[in-house]
Amino acid sequence: MLSKIILKLIRKIKPMRIVKFLRINPQFFFDITVYHASNLFRGKVDDNIIVLGASNGKAFMGNTKYLYFYLRENTNFKLYWMSKSHKLNKELEKQGIRTIYAFSIEAIKILRKARAIFVTNGYFDILPVKLSPKTIAIQTWHGADIKIIGRHAYMTKYIKSKKSTLARVKLREAQFFDYIITPSNSKKPIKIIQDVFKFPAERILSIGSLKLAILPVLAISTSSFVIRKGGIV
Repeated sequence: MLSKIILKLIRKIKPMRIVKFLRINPQFFFDITVYHASNLFRGKVDDNIIVLGASNGKAFMGNTKYLYFYLRENTNFKLYWMSKSHKLNKELEKQGIRTIYAFSIEAIKILRKARAIFVTNGYFDILPVKLSPKTIAIQTWHGADIKIIGRHAYMTKYIKSKKSTLARVKLREAQFFDYIITPSNSKKPIKIIQDVFKFPAERILSIGSLKLAILPVLAISTSSFVIRKGGIV
């Protein structure tokens, strides 16, 4: 009898209300769920797959856009542009660009076996999955150096707090990304990136803006990723 009453109550309470009752931020709840659920999918890396995204999954723009065209013209990689907009995906597919909708099981599978991932804003460009140790994730930072001084409230309160440690999610910049690219060679902006992102200096690549200098700066082959000013990745 009691079990039936409990089941009726659960059916009447919406999931997000439960989350609110437990005082868990809905975005954090989503990130935790996707992160741990992604581990259920095979993480065997396919050396031919590269995933790119930008602008929180809402646009085809920035460094990764230029990188996409460079890779399409100069390599044989299987490229996926990941977005959170069906409308954007349809527009890109008309241009012959292979897309994948972020909020799908297929997106999680692709991310789990990607050889490399490139974004402009952060993991919000794609999905907060648990990447394979063999996957290279690169943040091709989208903004000017001064732009990163402001800390993102959500990241500070949840991802960079003890909450993420207790939830066993590794989504902090230094945990999720292998490298961050900065357009400046000066010490000050690099120090800002270190302080804000808690990123070690040896993993901050000062190679300039990809959209301005993609051809002379970045070369990628099927066997390895070579960033000429940053050594072999």
